Amino acid sequence: MKNKIFYKIYAIIVAIVLIYSLFIIFIITPKISDYIIDLEIKQAQIQLKRVDSIIKSKELYLKSQEKDIDFEEAKKSILEELRSLIQSITIEDLGYIFLINSEAKIVLHPEITKDSNSSINNMPNIKSMFQKLELAYKKNMPYEYKWHKKEDSSNFSYEKIAWIKYNDYFDWYIVSSLYKEDLIKKSNEISFMIINISLIVLILISLLSSLFIKRLLNPILKLSEKARLVKEGRFDIRCSVDTNDELGVLSSQFNDMLDFIEDNTKNLEKKISQRTKEIEYKLYHESVTGAKNRLALLNDLKKYEFSALNLISIDDFDDINELYGYEVGDEVLIELTTRIDEFAKKEDFLFYKIGSATFAILDLQLKNFISYDLVIQKILKEFKKPVRINSLKIEIIFEITVGTAISQNNQLACANIALKNAKKRGSRFTIYNQTIDTQENIKNTTFWREKINSALKDDRVIPFFQPIFNKEGKLIKYEVLMRIKETIENEHFYISPTKFLDIAFKIKQYYSLNRIIISKAFSMLDTIKEEISINLSFSDIMNVEYMKFLKSQIELLNKEQREKIVFEILESDDITDSEVLSQFISEYRGKGIKIAIDDFGTGFSNFSYILKIKPDFIKIDGSLIKDINSDENSYEIVKSITTFSKSLGIKVIAEFVHSKEVYETLKRLDIDEFQGYYLGEPCALN
Repeated sequence: MKNKIFYKIYAIIVAIVLIYSLFIIFIITPKISDYIIDLEIKQAQIQLKRVDSIIKSKELYLKSQEKDIDFEEAKKSILEELRSLIQSITIEDLGYIFLINSEAKIVLHPEITKDSNSSINNMPNIKSMFQKLELAYKKNMPYEYKWHKKEDSSNFSYEKIAWIKYNDYFDWYIVSSLYKEDLIKKSNEISFMIINISLIVLILISLLSSLFIKRLLNPILKLSEKARLVKEGRFDIRCSVDTNDELGVLSSQFNDMLDFIEDNTKNLEKKISQRTKEIEYKLYHESVTGAKNRLALLNDLKKYEFSALNLISIDDFDDINELYGYEVGDEVLIELTTRIDEFAKKEDFLFYKIGSATFAILDLQLKNFISYDLVIQKILKEFKKPVRINSLKIEIIFEITVGTAISQNNQLACANIALKNAKKRGSRFTIYNQTIDTQENIKNTTFWREKINSALKDDRVIPFFQPIFNKEGKLIKYEVLMRIKETIENEHFYISPTKFLDIAFKIKQYYSLNRIIISKAFSMLDTIKEEISINLSFSDIMNVEYMKFLKSQIELLNKEQREKIVFEILESDDITDSEVLSQFISEYRGKGIKIAIDDFGTGFSNFSYILKIKPDFIKIDGSLIKDINSDENSYEIVKSITTFSKSLGIKVIAEFVHSKEVYETLKRLDIDEFQGYYLGEPCALN
């Protein structure tokens, strides 16, 4: 028993250690090696650019003084200036920069000093080497060749790699070169050091883990032995682990558990069974009538592929609640449910109540599939029978509308479309077909296309501004929102984008609408004292043309105007390129614009992502705010977000503040800014 526990735990630790070792050796170390090589290559290229830029500056100077100076003398002077620079540049241990002209003559080299006579230019292969070097430059490629080392000057077998730039004014090729062997050697040294350190650390961890496991196992084994005895029915035994830690507490709780088990073993199973049935019943049944609910219907629709679903809506049922009161309304529903349930059982249907005044009948038999309207007529007839209200001693007759879907994918949605169609046409029932769905979409798209195009043409797209307040109740900011203005009989109405934004995307007018809102909002910056907040999605940021427009508008603003703008970036899981987002934030923050993350707290919500971009504001999603005064989960989530944000110096904004209770709860959580209909509705500003 002891060996088994020890070896299992130790095996897990060894496995983790082994995986980590393999990870270091085969993943991390090669990446570090590649990084070191890449770093040295970049260093060589940087030095090349440095020398090239110095030569170009000399070129510009000579061109400006061409009439007054001797070119060849000036050239020699420049070479003397460059000599000390090139002598001082070493890349890695044996890397350097040299100059060679188009006549294959090395004009400057670290091995050639002012007073020395080098034989480099007399080497037989120098012209051949130069031709290859020149070809590599023309192809914009690194040049690989073999060369000697100082300590081995007669051995031209050492591989080098070089990068080349050319100055046509001086007729110099500028060459920055490295020995491959030195790159690999340094990379290997660093890799070897990392592996050695990792292995030493891992060995120490393994040894310490072994000692810790042995110490930990002793009290656990005692508990394990007592648990074995309990399994054999020995509820009278007790465990004694005399330690002042969690294991001592665990031993005490183990004994308490035995006391509880001893007292409740006999009736526990019965209680569990009873409670399970109660929960299942509440989950799948409607509370007022006891009929099966929407969730039960969805489960049954998954089970039965070939079926007919009839959605039955009682017309104007709200009138009964308003006329007689909700208690009478519930009495009517209970009476009606009882009667229709009996009808359903008689006809071999399944019956559900899925809304306040909406019922469903699921027909699994489809006996009259071809003429299913006869079945619907039977349902209509049953629902038309009067319902007696005993408390008032009266009878009520209902009018109903039926939407039917027969063996459709997403059957509930199809039946709902049929129900809406029947109500729209004033028909008693409609059986779903694809034509209904298509016609409705076409009709809706056509309607809003005309509305949007007309609004663009007549300049009826206007910005609305919803106020945002600080802790002291002072107005400090507005969120800019979109509205379309409608005038009917000299009365003005304002259409929310929730009605038309999806259609605007479909007909490619979304960005036209946005351009107008941004242009108008920016034009009001001088008249609005407070900051304004503009909404942006990641798809907006990825749209090149829209970003060009936004940039052009920002460039028209002065520093003071830019500092009054906040970009609210929607926090969602469609952010596919965090680097693009980071670049966008960096660019516009540099222009003085503040950044907020909108709708934080649901969906994508990534705290590490917040750590990376560090916005000025986090606006918590309204779904967490609306019930915060009564929903404990929402309260704790908002509390955590607020604490996290404030630790980073990020201000927190709460939207959807729709009541005094919500407002007071948020103030207790030390929220910085507040927005919602309780404080101020969106409106146009003069």
